[in-house]
Amino acid sequence: MKKIIILLNYSIAVIYFFFQKIYNSVLLFIFLQKKKFKKNIFVALETSEIGSLSASAKYIIELANSQNLNLSKIIFLSKKKVINDSLIYLLKNNLKIYRNNYYYNILKHSFSSFFCRVIRYRLRNGFVFKNETKIFLNFNYKQHQIISRIAKNLNFDLTKEFVSISNRDQYFYNSIGEPKEFNTYRNSGFENLRPAINYLQKINYFIVRAGHYDFNEIKDNKILNIMNLKKKEKDWFDLYIHRYCKFSIVPSSGIAWLPYLFNVPVLMHNAIPLGQLPSVNRGIIIPKLIRNLKDNQIMSVKKLLKIKNWKIIEPSMNNFNIVNHISSDNFQANELYNKSAIKPEENSSEEISQGVKELIKFIIHKEELSKYEKINQDNFRKLFPETHPLFMTRAIISPSWLNKYIDNLSQ
Repeated sequence: MKKIIILLNYSIAVIYFFFQKIYNSVLLFIFLQKKKFKKNIFVALETSEIGSLSASAKYIIELANSQNLNLSKIIFLSKKKVINDSLIYLLKNNLKIYRNNYYYNILKHSFSSFFCRVIRYRLRNGFVFKNETKIFLNFNYKQHQIISRIAKNLNFDLTKEFVSISNRDQYFYNSIGEPKEFNTYRNSGFENLRPAINYLQKINYFIVRAGHYDFNEIKDNKILNIMNLKKKEKDWFDLYIHRYCKFSIVPSSGIAWLPYLFNVPVLMHNAIPLGQLPSVNRGIIIPKLIRNLKDNQIMSVKKLLKIKNWKIIEPSMNNFNIVNHISSDNFQANELYNKSAIKPEENSSEEISQGVKELIKFIIHKEELSKYEKINQDNFRKLFPETHPLFMTRAIISPSWLNKYIDNLSQ
């Protein structure tokens, strides 16, 4: 009886969404006939999180470049309220942004793929384009003045060569009263970053800690702490440091999309799941190992790909699926790891320190991988299906990490 009720509710939801999409499609057709928009192409930004907002903007820019579309003719529709207003204002320096909740929702929740003047896209983590643009999103004069004032208050010299660094924990979601305990598998501690920070400081890089974190967690006055800034100031400064840093050290979470948006090299530590990583154009990836809870052994890629589970999905205007059958390299919930009796393992401080040195060597100084290191890169990727996002990325999997674990992963 319970299954019948679930199926009935799902059926009603699908029928409702279907007719709602038809209605919105009529409204979209009327909107596109407006004289002032006759020559424009429309696309909706993803605005729910900083990662999806950055990713969608970058994707559309690269899509336009690959299809020889004139960016000046594309109008990016956005909600009025977004996760980071400052990023919208920065994008407006370079793109046409139209903030309107009504038209945004119509476009998002219609059969927009039937309209030739609407760009319909589906974001896929790990995407990169063959020939990526050299478009740099620049701050205007007024925004530079805001940054200069904030830097002065922080006693930060903007001419210094600096590195942004961050980790993912629950601080941000807890601070806004929306704890997301279902995906703590992506978390990592700040302590394991300290040896890498010490190394960078020795070779004269200044460190700025990005993202959201406990203000009292930083006791080193050589690390710039920006958590005492007001929200708007912090939003602007977070954008600035990811735009102008020498490189960025990031976890595999939303903040990792900012350096990709700005074409900045990255070291992505504690990368998981490998099938759903943020995109990396230039950089080093250090994956999280996954261990079998029964014997604590490192899981090989072959065994991980065999582990599959059902992911239940709420039907929505854009997704009528109720379940997806996914392999463990796409797990995005603690529950799926627990059900499968496997556990992700945080990168060690040594692995992250080595990753930083590799980033400087292979990405910043552009040295070549050795023949042995290239073979390891190829062998690791070949463990995955050819359609896997790891075949798209131009990032290097940490050579020292691969050297240490390739045998375990290849079993």
